Amino acid sequence: MRFRAEERICVSVVGKNSGEAIQSLVALKEMGVKMVELRLDYLLDNNYLSVLKEAYKKGFEIVSTVRNKNEGGAFSGSEEERKRILLESSSIASYIDIEYDTYVCDKSFIDRLKINGAKIILSKHFTMEHPPADELEKLLTEMRHAGDFWKIVTYPRQVFDVTNLLSLYRHDWVRGRLIAFCMGDEWVLTRILSIFLGAPFTYVHSGSRPVAPGQLSYIELKKELEKLSWLAEKCHF
Repeated sequence: MRFRAEERICVSVVGKNSGEAIQSLVALKEMGVKMVELRLDYLLDNNYLSVLKEAYKKGFEIVSTVRNKNEGGAFSGSEEERKRILLESSSIASYIDIEYDTYVCDKSFIDRLKINGAKIILSKHFTMEHPPADELEKLLTEMRHAGDFWKIVTYPRQVFDVTNLLSLYRHDWVRGRLIAFCMGDEWVLTRILSIFLGAPFTYVHSGSRPVAPGQLSYIELKKELEKLSWLAEKCHF
C-alpha cells in the first residue's frame, strides 16, 4: 500500500468565532487536508454545531476537542458545559478527545459518547513536565482499558525524557492506536518520528499559528513525511 502523508496528518483548527473557523475549513479543503481537529474550546461565540456541521459537510474526518485549561486548552466554562458540548459533537465527529482525568472522574462518560458511534481518543498532556518512564508505562497500561486511541504528550527537559516517551511504541498492542510525542520547538522531530513508530496520525497547525509549542504547519509536515516516505516500507505500512 502506497504511503500517503496527507492521511497521517490532523490539522488543528482554531478560530475566535465560528465564521473564522469555517473560513479555515474552506482553505484546508482546497489544500487537500483529510482530517481536522476542531478546537471548540477556542470559540468565543459558542456556535459549535455550525463548525461541526460544516466540517462534516466538507467530508473531513473530525476530531472534536474541548480542552480544559489544566491541560493547555482555552475552555473556561463549567465541566458540565464542556461535557455537553462533547456529547453533542459525538453524533457528528469521527473522534472525541477526552482527557484521562475526565475519564477517571466519570468512567461512564465514555460509554455515553460511544452511543453515537464516535471513537474515543483518551489523552493526557503534561504541559510543564515529563514523568519518569515507570509512570508513563503505568499511565499507558491504565489507558489500555478505555478509549480506542491513547494520546500522551510531555514537555521534556533532556533527550532521555524523549526516549522514555517514544519507547512506549515498542509494545505491539499500541500500534495504530498510540499517539505520543513531545512539545517544544527543540523536540519537533518527535512529531514526525511518531508516524513511523506506529502513530495513526500526528497534529499540525493550519499555517497561521501553532496551537502548541513545536507544532509544524500542514505543508511543512507533509513535505517532511514525503521526504521520509522510504521509511514507510521498512515500517510495513
